[in-house]
Amino acid sequence: MDAHLEAVLSTAEVVFTLTRGAADEIADRYGRTAIVVAHPAVAVPDPELGAERGLVGLRLSRVSAAVPDPGTLVRAALSGAVSGGGRLRVLLDAADEPWAGSEVRKLAARGELELVVHPSEEWAAQLQQLHVAVLPETCGSHSRDLEVCRDVGTRVVAPGCGWFADQWSDVVSYANHEEGRLDPVSLAAAIGAALARPMPRPADRTWREEQRIAVQQVHADVYAQVAADRSWQKDPVLPTLRKLRAGPGTGP
Repeated sequence: MDAHLEAVLSTAEVVFTLTRGAADEIADRYGRTAIVVAHPAVAVPDPELGAERGLVGLRLSRVSAAVPDPGTLVRAALSGAVSGGGRLRVLLDAADEPWAGSEVRKLAARGELELVVHPSEEWAAQLQQLHVAVLPETCGSHSRDLEVCRDVGTRVVAPGCGWFADQWSDVVSYANHEEGRLDPVSLAAAIGAALARPMPRPADRTWREEQRIAVQQVHADVYAQVAADRSWQKDPVLPTLRKLRAGPGTGP
């Protein structure tokens, strides 16, 4: 992945990123200056839905290099929710239901947690009902789900890797082991700390709309400039213009 990223950044005419921290790392590692443009709103709160104080939500999906074993993850989240005086709801997209794992199903059957299977289009509504949403990745850079939580007013517990905490000031971070593995003690403590804080208010819709318009304008301006530069470079009269600018007697 690093090699692919290096190849893209070495050939891209313009680089965008979402946070100042990511821009600094791009400059340090690849020598490129990135334009920082915030992630715009992606969800609108449902005025008919309320959030339950103390309710912690954890979304399970297919296990990968970025998502740890469901059993370890759920045990850590359950410990944090209970110690913080709350309860745990495990969320499964209908397409990911087979990945819940037997241990998770046993805990649900014993009433130690709630298991909810939902269609993809209800994801924002599921997040809105929570006090705390846990991002389970052990690696990564930024998160769209985090922006959904900001829009609907749900506190986020996210890994300390990447720049999740740079996206929104209401993020509570947890640590990973040096090898990139989940640190269950840190996750449980972060959930407890998040539950001790009040639920944030949904993002101001006027501000988010103004932000979206500003982001669109930045992208439009940059794309227009790149297109203009490319058009100028392809113009057949360029060699003549370069000669005229260079002065008489100058070679090609």
